[in-house]
Formats: sequence, structure tokens, C-alpha cells
Amino acid sequence: MAILLEHVLANEVVTNQALIDSWDTKDIEARTIFYSNVEPDLQVLIEGCLTSAAMWDRLLLQFAQAAAANANLLLAKFFDYKYDKDHSVLSHVTRLSSLAEELRNLNSPVTGQQLIMRTLHSLPPSYRPFQSSWLSVPAADQTLVNLTTRLVAEESMNKAINNGEMYPTDVAFFAGKSKQRSA
Repeated sequence: MAILLEHVLANEVVTNQALIDSWDTKDIEARTIFYSNVEPDLQVLIEGCLTSAAMWDRLLLQFAQAAAANANLLLAKFFDYKYDKDHSVLSHVTRLSSLAEELRNLNSPVTGQQLIMRTLHSLPPSYRPFQSSWLSVPAADQTLVNLTTRLVAEESMNKAINNGEMYPTDVAFFAGKSKQRSA
């Protein structure tokens, strides 16, 4: 807005009023868009702002503070994430990848290696032999895509061997998890 006001002649006559009016109209439209598209609790936050830039600044400040707290909570959720017996291994990898992406969006990224290790170490006991064999894969080939492909194949073989039933070690593993949750 300061640039718009520079066009004032020595006798205090504004020479760019049309430009200022256009700017004001666009700012009102922007404020309307902001206000009508945020949740009611955020509307209270931006009420009283005189410009759309002020609204934007308040929203940025609000979400920057929340993002720092959310990043810590999300990081804990990532490292505490457990395999859900009702999900496929692909769903498990996808959920961990989604958490990693959310962390990246909050400027708290986890490395690809951390994602791979978290995925491996959150699998049920029937995948222990797979985990050992993964260590023999050349480092250059230890990618999330390769891990996911191999895990899906391993899951298919496990289901075929057990006629679609869970391994006994996994049954015990998940039974222990159920007892911990109900306690």
C-alpha cells in the first residue's frame, strides 16, 4: 500500500486513486475469502484485521506455533506406530509413509533409512526371517519401493503357507498387545 500512496503531488492531490480503489476492492475480496473459508475458531482470530495481509500473518503465526507442537507429537506417533493385525503389509507401509510425509511437511523430515527401519521393526514376529534377509540386500537396493515389493510378496507367501491364517507367533504377539491395551 505504501507504493500506491507515493503518487501524491506537492499540493496533496492523489494521482493514482483508481489504482488505490482497485487495490482496496481486491483486499476486501481477499479478506472475505479468508474469513468465509476458515473454521469458526479461526474466524475469531482474524476478526478485526484491517487487511488481508494482516489476516494472513495472524494465520501463519497461529499455524507456525501449532506446527512445532504437532511435529513433536507426530514424530512420537511415527516412532510408536504399531502394526495393525487387521491391515495388510501394504497398508502398514502406506500409513508409515504418510506419517513421514506429514513430518516432512512440518519441516521435521525423517530419512528414507529411518522410514525403512521403522517399517521393518514394527512388523510382527513372522517377518523376523524377512528382516534378516533384508540386511543382505545391497545398500543401494534398500529402498522403500524394493522393501514394499518384497514385503507384499512375503505376505502373500505367508498367507499361502498358512491357508490365510496368522502365524502362531503373530497370534501370541497380537494377543499380548490386546491385553496391554485393555489394562
